[in-house]
Amino acid sequence: AENGIKSDPNIQKFENGEVLLYTKPITIPSGMCLNCHGEPEKEISKETLVKLDQLYPSDRARGHKVGDLRGMWSVRIPKKEVVKRL
Repeated sequence: AENGIKSDPNIQKFENGEVLLYTKPITIPSGMCLNCHGEPEKEISKETLVKLDQLYPSDRARGHKVGDLRGMWSVRIPKKEVVKRL
């Protein structure tokens, strides 16, 4: 993401196809998220900052913009479990 390379959701096979791995980037989807994760005192109100500091004193998830990469969903699924549900 830092180099402008787009990362789409995908499924990969591991362990000779016996395990499927689903991955999908987690990004800031909208301006509403910036009420807690945006710029302090610009997008995050003073009242919200006080509450966030009380609830999450070590939190550093601020200063983000819409579209910022925040992490990656990674779900491993045994192929036999998928087949059972078909």
